[in-house]
Formats: sequence, structure tokens, C-alpha cells
Amino acid sequence: RASGGAMSVRLYILRHGQTSSNKERLVQGHRDTSLNEQGELQAALTARRLSASAPAFTHVFSSDLRRASATAEMVVRGLPAPHPDLALDARLREYCFGLREGLPKGTTPEEARALKAAQAGVPPHELEETAETAADVQARIASFTRSCLVPLAAAEPPVVLVVSHGGWIRTFLASVGELDEVPKVPNCGLISCDLAPSSSTYGMSVSRLEGPSDEHLGEHRSPPSKTSTPPLDAALKDCGGFGDVGGFAWRSCCPHHNAQDAEAAARRQRVNDKRILAVVLVPLLMGLLFSERGPLQLITLLVVSVVALGAFDSFY
Repeated sequence: RASGGAMSVRLYILRHGQTSSNKERLVQGHRDTSLNEQGELQAALTARRLSASAPAFTHVFSSDLRRASATAEMVVRGLPAPHPDLALDARLREYCFGLREGLPKGTTPEEARALKAAQAGVPPHELEETAETAADVQARIASFTRSCLVPLAAAEPPVVLVVSHGGWIRTFLASVGELDEVPKVPNCGLISCDLAPSSSTYGMSVSRLEGPSDEHLGEHRSPPSKTSTPPLDAALKDCGGFGDVGGFAWRSCCPHHNAQDAEAAARRQRVNDKRILAVVLVPLLMGLLFSERGPLQLITLLVVSVVALGAFDSFY
């Protein structure tokens, strides 16, 4: 029980099993991808783990996207009878990444817009960006916790399983769990926590947290991301409401994209700087070439220009 005699909710949160897009490091978002063979095996192993050590589930909720709902269905089938009902809920979906969906992780919004526009044969400005912000997903989380989890806390002590996605889970932990640093959640990574009713935006607060862990998968764990997992931006935790982070883009808090986005931005900056240098040097060089100068002066000028460009390139 939570303080004051109110019931707490024992909550298990599970990320879906591996998909081919996970393996190929493609942005999924709201794309309705399916589990691959490895993902199905991960779901079966998770069911075995939960049936052996977790309390009997009273409620199971899942994102309605196939990779999550299929994971949830396999887990429920693997639990001891009687099986709890499975409720599909669109509020548990992953972030919508808009134009970047289906493209390699690290693709910037600008690159995605240009590529999708070229594929569609339309000007880039005509494409509508539908990507969600952190505030959008926080609103979905608050709606779910208040309408589904808070009422359960007033009844018999519930044991709930939620099957969702990496971005949704990390935002849940940062917002409801009030964590400063939120780790990456691997495929079929499992989290256990206790939730108690509170006066927060979400109506619940975390009183105990364990995980995420995928050790139960053994040799069938998905390989770790090649990029580091930086802390989730504190704006997610400290916003105090949805309006304060309305412009906070998911790209700045996603563990998979930060390092690659920074590298791509650095490359674009180097190219732009070289273009600026060329715009300055070429007219100057042409003007000097066509002025009245001797051969030795012209050769010296060319050598100095080549050396300057080479030094600039080496500096970067």
C-alpha cells in the first residue's frame, strides 16, 4: 500500500521484441513493423521469465502497433492460466518521427525532408512534418495513467504489464519516475516498479524501480547500440506541464540519434565553411590572375592558395 492507506500498482514495463528495422537501425515510430524471428524468440523467453518469477498479472496493456501487440500476445499465452485479458491502447505507441520514419537512424529532419520530397517529386516545403514532441507523448502518458492506472490503485492490489516502445518507456521513466538519467531500454528489456497515487500531472509517482534488464534473454539479447546513451534532457522531467516543453523535439532526447545527429551536423558545418572559403578565395584569385603580374608572382599566389585550402582542410 502507498502512504495514507491507498493501494499501489505493481507495474512491469516491457519493450517489444526485435524487428528487422531494429536490426537494420531504421527509424520505426508509427510504422507498423512486425517482429522478426529473433524478436519472437525474445518474447517467448520473456514469457518464461515472467511466468517463473513475476506475480500473476491482473491486467495487460499494449501498444496497438504489431511489434508490441505480438510481443504482448506471446507473453500472455506463455503465462499460467487463467490468462489476463490483453487491452490494446494507441496511447502506448512509440513517438511519431514523421518524415524520418523508414530512414536510417541519424538522418536529420532536413535530410529526411529532402529525400522524401525527391521520392514524391514535390517541393520540400509541401511535405507536412508530423513528428511528435516530447510534450505530445507526455500527454498520452498522462491520459493513460490517469484513466487506466489510477482507478486500478483504488481496487484490489493490481499487477499490471505494459508492453510499449523504447522512446515511450524512456519518457515515462523521466516523467512519472522523475529520473535525471534514463538508460536505453533494449528489446524485451524488462522494468519493474511500484506506482502510488499522487497529485502530479500523471496522477501517479514511482516509489520503487528496478531495471531495465534483458539478462533473461541470454545469448538472444539484441546487440547494444553503437552509439552512447546520454542522459535524457532534464526538460522532460522539470517541465511541470505539457505547455512548457511544447517545442522540445524528440531528436534532442533520443538515445539513438544524438551522437549521429551531432556528427552529421559537424560534417555539414565543415562543408559550409569550405564553401564560404571558396567563395572568398576564387574571386580574389581570379582578380589577381588577370591583373598585371609576373609569372613568379602568379605561381606564388597559386601555391599560397593551395596551401591555405590544404591547411583549412587539415584543421577540420
